[in-house]
Amino acid sequence: MNPIAVVIGFLPFIAFDILSERDFSHAIGWASVVALALTAFFAATGGKNKGSAVLNGASVVIFVVIAGLDFLGGSGVGRWLVTWSAALVAVVLGVFILAMVPIRPFTEEFARQSVPKQYWSSPTFGRVNRVLSTAWGAGLLAIGLLSVVLVALQRADVDLTDGYLDLLLNWVIPIVIYIALVKLTISYPERARGVARAEAESTEALEAGRSA
Repeated sequence: MNPIAVVIGFLPFIAFDILSERDFSHAIGWASVVALALTAFFAATGGKNKGSAVLNGASVVIFVVIAGLDFLGGSGVGRWLVTWSAALVAVVLGVFILAMVPIRPFTEEFARQSVPKQYWSSPTFGRVNRVLSTAWGAGLLAIGLLSVVLVALQRADVDLTDGYLDLLLNWVIPIVIYIALVKLTISYPERARGVARAEAESTEALEAGRSA
């Protein structure tokens, strides 16, 4: 599985995260519009590489709701979104990905771009995608919860002027989590195939021993 393709699948969310930090009228709403436009662009032009229907569906639901709240809500709603939206988007996305693992792991569609069709129904293929999707969902949920904690501390007037706590929660730990997820996406499929081959060889040897 190409980890770059997985990261590209998150571009609408990355764009929202960046643009939502800008300081202009209805920045959250316009950031949501850009995220929706990117989602539509990838879905319409990507062909077989159009990404994950799970991520695309989550993007549409999340950003339609946020855009509607920002453009149609009052100033109080806008201020609330400025404070909480980036953190809550990560939390909601992580929960959604985890909830979809038993139904449709989001990495499965990326894996199908490089795995021959005859292997899509194999136990190893299913196990790999359940593990990877669970890892990405848990990682995004953790990153979102770190942002929630940071915002809560700021609203509680906790002194963050030294910057170390902000650096740790907003940058260091999330970057470490992302690096770990990319490494897992690269390494785990091969490890799982190795385990499957070893189990198959062990079964064959056992059957051969019984028939001898």
